Amino acid sequence: MKSFSKILLIVIISFLSTNLSAQNQFKSELKNAKVFLAGAELTHIANIKLEKGMNEIFVSGLADGINPKSISAKLLGKGVIVTVKQVSDYLSVPFKDNEVIKLEDSIKSVASAINTKKIEHEAIGSELEILAANKNISDKGFSINEIQKLTDYYKRRLIDTRTSMLKIEKDIEKLNKDLSRLNKQLNEYMVNNKTNVLVIVINSDAKADAKLDLNYFTYNASWTPFYNFRVENLTSPLKLEYSANIKQTTGLLWKGIDVTLSTRNPNQSNTKPELYPWYVDFYRPMSLQYGSGMLKRNQADMQEISVAAAPQAEKSMADYMNVTETQLSVEFKPEMQMAIPSDGKNYLVELSKDSFDAEYKYAAIPKYDSDAFLTAQINNFKGTNFLPGSVNIYFENSFAGETYLNPQQLKDTLVVSLGRDKGINSSRELKKDLKENKFLSSDIDRTLEYEVKVKNSKSIAVDLVIEDQVPVTRTEDINVKILEISGAELNKETGILKWRVKLNPGETITKKLSYILTYPKDKQVNGI
Repeated sequence: MKSFSKILLIVIISFLSTNLSAQNQFKSELKNAKVFLAGAELTHIANIKLEKGMNEIFVSGLADGINPKSISAKLLGKGVIVTVKQVSDYLSVPFKDNEVIKLEDSIKSVASAINTKKIEHEAIGSELEILAANKNISDKGFSINEIQKLTDYYKRRLIDTRTSMLKIEKDIEKLNKDLSRLNKQLNEYMVNNKTNVLVIVINSDAKADAKLDLNYFTYNASWTPFYNFRVENLTSPLKLEYSANIKQTTGLLWKGIDVTLSTRNPNQSNTKPELYPWYVDFYRPMSLQYGSGMLKRNQADMQEISVAAAPQAEKSMADYMNVTETQLSVEFKPEMQMAIPSDGKNYLVELSKDSFDAEYKYAAIPKYDSDAFLTAQINNFKGTNFLPGSVNIYFENSFAGETYLNPQQLKDTLVVSLGRDKGINSSRELKKDLKENKFLSSDIDRTLEYEVKVKNSKSIAVDLVIEDQVPVTRTEDINVKILEISGAELNKETGILKWRVKLNPGETITKKLSYILTYPKDKQVNGI
């Protein structure tokens, strides 16, 4: 009996607490968002009412994917915030969002309409039963005229009742579909918003109106850099458009709010790395990979970008963008507000526009490709605000292809490939590969000789840079002796060769490249 009394007391207290809390439900309003490369910091304002003493406030309208450790609440008014707690679902609090209330009211209304239609359907069914019970009429006591009238009446009523019944059945079918749709929408809303409530306990000295300033980090937003390089012709500057692909799945529509983009990534470790002993061993050269220069295509990153480049316009968001360099990042803040739905799709926003003087040259690397490439070379390129990102290239107002920009690999010069030119063909052929054992030595000599040919099939003369390479060694056990490079420029540190030539229409030139590798017989040289 005593145990039952305790349980009853707990139930009563819980009931009273629930009724009290239901009066303290408030909807927050999203004011601004600072979007990082991964995640976003959101700020809300909630207008609340406080009673004297302890107040348990329930605040809704918050984003999904909140990091609970990042939640910060500031009370603008008299009182003290005692605790702040994130609630995992609606069942934990006596809270109902306005959208939930509207959906539940609609469900009740549709269910009531279905019941009314069912009553009408049942009444018409009863009338049909009465008509069926009296359809056999005896000739006794009735004239032919009266029998004809009764038959016409029965026919009319049967048609009317059957028609009414079919209409009601269709109405019920439609209402059931509406009811199913509303229930699904309510279930989705409850699931999608199960982490959107904060419970805040505030101790107030008096009854008063106040404001809550709420700030937190959500994982469900990000932005990625995206670039357009545009070249009208070989005498015009290269135009660079720096854009951002913004996406979010916070469950909130970002409409009419201030959005700032930051180059910071809060998900990266903030711990300073430590240096440990660095051990070295015998060097084994590795083969160089095609496309390992300053600009290369990163397939994994390219697949993440699904938004095509925006067409050129006289005015864009870049004309209204304020750029601020902070101590740890660069921030882009537009002067106008933005609207970004919570659908996980990329929304392209232009951050800045720049124009650079460029030198346009043809380049060929026969070792990897038989076509020549038209390139734009920008000297003194400063990419302080630029991040690694995908690039769309436009030449002569046509899409020329894609590449990848990594400013971290840039020094002073940016080289952009504007596309292939099939009018210039090249080849690289191995003419000799000879191994010779050195007399009275444990080493072996390997002689390699290549022939490089380039033909200009265009109707105009072109300036062309032909690139190739010789291996570079970092160990005394391997020696490289160059025999022939046909007057090429040689970078001794990298082994890169460059021939700068001018090809007349229809002209073909040939260059020779040969060298000797000397290395121990009992070891294998990688990368050759």
